[in-house]
Amino acid sequence: MNRNVRIIAAIVAAGLVALVVGLIVSHKTPDAGPLDPATGDTTGIAGTLPDVTVPTAPARWSDTADADFASVRSAFSGGESVADVATLFGVPVAVPQPADAVLDHARYSVVANEAGGAEESWSIWSTSASTVADAEAAFTSGFTSDAFTPGARSENEFAGLASVTLNYTPTGSGQEAGWVNLTATIGADSDGLEPNGRSYVRVDLTRVLVGVPELSQMPSFAAGWLSEVPVADGVTLAELSAEAGKQPFDRVWMNARFTAPQDQFPALISFYGNEHSDSALVWPQSVMPVGIDELEYFQHSEAVTLADHPVTVAVDRYLPEPDFPAAVNIGVKLEAAG
Repeated sequence: MNRNVRIIAAIVAAGLVALVVGLIVSHKTPDAGPLDPATGDTTGIAGTLPDVTVPTAPARWSDTADADFASVRSAFSGGESVADVATLFGVPVAVPQPADAVLDHARYSVVANEAGGAEESWSIWSTSASTVADAEAAFTSGFTSDAFTPGARSENEFAGLASVTLNYTPTGSGQEAGWVNLTATIGADSDGLEPNGRSYVRVDLTRVLVGVPELSQMPSFAAGWLSEVPVADGVTLAELSAEAGKQPFDRVWMNARFTAPQDQFPALISFYGNEHSDSALVWPQSVMPVGIDELEYFQHSEAVTLADHPVTVAVDRYLPEPDFPAAVNIGVKLEAAG
């Protein structure tokens, strides 16, 4: 046999033997590590290997909306804390409450301004069986924030109903973050003008931002649904809001308004009237309008839903003012109506 051929054959044979031995060892000791030459034992390094973390895709709004809405409804009756709902709506500071507080109203909004920035605001209302003085004490003793410092306190009375207003002014760091004000209003609750024996706490916050925040910078409960509905090219977010209330029934209504040059009105109708169904979104083809040259308002004619919650879709413009932008209004309703 040729010398080179013998060498190649020997290498192949050695490789096959090593492969077979490796398979036998791995089969007998699947968790074993390398052999310790001093003891003849394996050192078992499996437990020291770094854990592999598989990134988890962020939860979609449609996957969590029902649970979040259930939390809001529970807070209306005291089963969930007002502070938890404040967090759900993205309130960036603590809002101390009496122990028995129940949610009455919550709101988050972003409104773009002409300078290219935006105003972001929150409002949280609650009621409790506490006296006005006790409710005030609960707030002032529990509130702390590097962004605000206590300011003026004023007492008011209207139709025999007493209230206290606490104004907090932004600190230096608060001003740098764009904070304008934080106000806590605490007073005697009423049904109309008749006191009902309860007290209310209303907390309002406002800040001005240099630019319009990205969707990922807004509270996911209030804004996450926008990532699951179609947004036409060339439109700009002008306003977004999410509002929770108990009238006329337990509800959270979310709305977004986009604007575009008015001459885009026909294209916007074509886009939003088209079918966009996908995953949790049911968005069928709408009946398209005629006489579009004279049309100022379009509303989707079919039932549009996101995770089985009704979605409203409308496009409008004001023909007498051609420079006034066209608007796209999209909303989703979480409702407990019977």
